[in-house]
Amino acid sequence: NAEYMGQQKIQMGNCWKKKSITGLVSEFNKGAIKEIVISQNNKIDFSNEKSGEVAFTFSCKELVFLGLAGEPDTMIVLKEKTMGNDWNILGETDIIKSTSNPAYRHSISVAYGIYDATKVKAEVYSVIQSKKAMEDKSLTLIGNAQFYILDLLATKEKSLELPLKFSKNKVVGTISIQGEEKKKVKKPEVWKMDCYVSGITAPKVDIYYKLFRVGTGTNVSETSTPKAADRSSSSGLDGKQEKMACIYDASKGAYDEANKKYVWNPFRKELSLLNLQDQDLLLEIEVGTKEEDEEKGSFIVHKMLVYQVSLKSLLDKPLRVPLISIYGDYGVFNVENASIVERHSFNDYIRSGFGFQIITAIDFTLTNYEANDPRTKHSLNLQENPYATLLHLFGTNFLKFCPDEKMSLIGFGANLEGIGHSNCFALNGNIFEPTVTGIKPALELYLQTIPKLQFRGPAHLEECIRYIRNVAEAEKENSIIKDRSYFLSVITLNWKAYDTEQIIEEIILCSYLPITIIIVGLDSDRCAETKKVFATCTTFTSQKSRKKLKRSCLIYVDYQDMISENRNTVKRVFGEIQEQFIEYFSDLQRHPSME
Repeated sequence: NAEYMGQQKIQMGNCWKKKSITGLVSEFNKGAIKEIVISQNNKIDFSNEKSGEVAFTFSCKELVFLGLAGEPDTMIVLKEKTMGNDWNILGETDIIKSTSNPAYRHSISVAYGIYDATKVKAEVYSVIQSKKAMEDKSLTLIGNAQFYILDLLATKEKSLELPLKFSKNKVVGTISIQGEEKKKVKKPEVWKMDCYVSGITAPKVDIYYKLFRVGTGTNVSETSTPKAADRSSSSGLDGKQEKMACIYDASKGAYDEANKKYVWNPFRKELSLLNLQDQDLLLEIEVGTKEEDEEKGSFIVHKMLVYQVSLKSLLDKPLRVPLISIYGDYGVFNVENASIVERHSFNDYIRSGFGFQIITAIDFTLTNYEANDPRTKHSLNLQENPYATLLHLFGTNFLKFCPDEKMSLIGFGANLEGIGHSNCFALNGNIFEPTVTGIKPALELYLQTIPKLQFRGPAHLEECIRYIRNVAEAEKENSIIKDRSYFLSVITLNWKAYDTEQIIEEIILCSYLPITIIIVGLDSDRCAETKKVFATCTTFTSQKSRKKLKRSCLIYVDYQDMISENRNTVKRVFGEIQEQFIEYFSDLQRHPSME
């Protein structure tokens, strides 16, 4: 094994060296390996969200003009660092005539958002203008200062004073940066409501409801029929009716045994996405049953209600309408707690001190092949190691939102020395504090753990998810920053999970806590059964407690989609994480402080 591992390659800068695993760990401990290269482009700009626009004004004090005669004219150029490590020019100031203490009059306006965690650089130049053409000028760099837009906006005075540096150790003056928020993007409005059917026993078929946008009118009446309405009619409209469009389809709910009602997941949609800017807009609600016809491979649909009502009316008072089916009375359809609220952005929450805790669970079952097997998924060549790639991907994009940039690493499916088989263990040996600080230490710990384990199996995820839930429950009760911490758990799976029913029970309990669980399937074929169960889970009901899934808290994704070059899947997944994060705190009425 040692001979085989001795031939494994790790990348160190731009050169390759052969190392034994013992030598590799030794190099890490000595700090000889400065950077582990997994991917040159693992930072994903998954949020196009812009919070507003800020105008910067600049002034300098006691400029030192190295190698220049007298006090030249000066100007400032503002740049931002791109994901490709280039510097894009954002704008430039006016030119101030000969002084070592210039105060620039022209401001530079910049749109900002959550990814203004990238660096911004203010460069001060001496300027020699051409007498023939004023637009032609020769620039010589005096010095620069780098800062973050969000750091500046986080200060009470919205300003920073920084040393201006010509080189790492050469200070050539001081630069003052003053920010003024010129405008804030109007926060989107969200339509929220809860829908359920009361007064029924557990139905043998699924019940659905749909929302259709009908049109607008000023004197909107409400109409109801127990059977399908003609959607081409203008019933309930004072004027011309627009063509109807389905804006929401709640295809399946779950029966709440304790409260004797059939419920759907809470309705939460941005008005702008539904094209519902007018509260006088007329809506049509359709409720019915849907039963699968196995012989024909289709569904038999029975409509029980078609009801037209204005959005304004739903906001004013609860709606309760009897349902009539071909079987007779079928309970009452209810719409409650309808409201339109301002939707705070992910950026707002982060700026107000909300953040993540990351727990990564790694599959050490024998389906990965032992570390000395050429087919192993736990390769010491990190660029060929999917577990290392995912650690790097999520760490790069989310550790900045974690306290002290800490990440917890746990594993499942291996035999531990002196303990035996375990489906939930800490990679650092301390299950009560399984954290490391930073991406590099996380990768170091992972590599150090591989030779200590005997890979076994099969894959059981229940214990890992229960551990994550227990940590989240304890944090929610005892945290100093109570109700501001959200758990992001990434579970990497190489083969199908064999404890699906137990996982469902745990997922339901997790949906009541600040948790998002991402299951990444490494082998799409071998994980197909698990994907089928979890890829579209919205209506799970616990067989033990009869609790239903409160909200979406599980995301299933194939590994190959996560690392695809077009980045569409990873951006979608990161976007879903944001949405689940916002939804959890919003439903708790835990809003960011915007002072």
